[in-house]
Amino acid sequence: MRGINDSSDVWAEKWRTEVNMGIIPYYMFLARDTGAQQFFDVPMATAHKIYSDALRNCSGLIRTARGPSMSCTPGKVEVTGVEEIMGQKAFVLRFLQCRDEGWIGRP
Repeated sequence: MRGINDSSDVWAEKWRTEVNMGIIPYYMFLARDTGAQQFFDVPMATAHKIYSDALRNCSGLIRTARGPSMSCTPGKVEVTGVEEIMGQKAFVLRFLQCRDEGWIGRP
């Protein structure tokens, strides 16, 4: 995302254009830690802020977009927020897809 679409305005406009074309936004996907990812990555907290700010400026079908999401060994996770636990900030993650179906939708 870095240097290409690392702005909430870019994401909001992209999603609006997609909906106008009849395309329903699905994911804001973050690159895995492979290949050229190091050239395009942004910190997860930044990606979550970009996603949240973009979604706040949109309505309707655009709000179906999930994110930021990423692949990992057990499946696909979504960053749903940042919370403070015992004085430490922590990401709240949720499985969107998983090899163990019992984990899907769980934080």
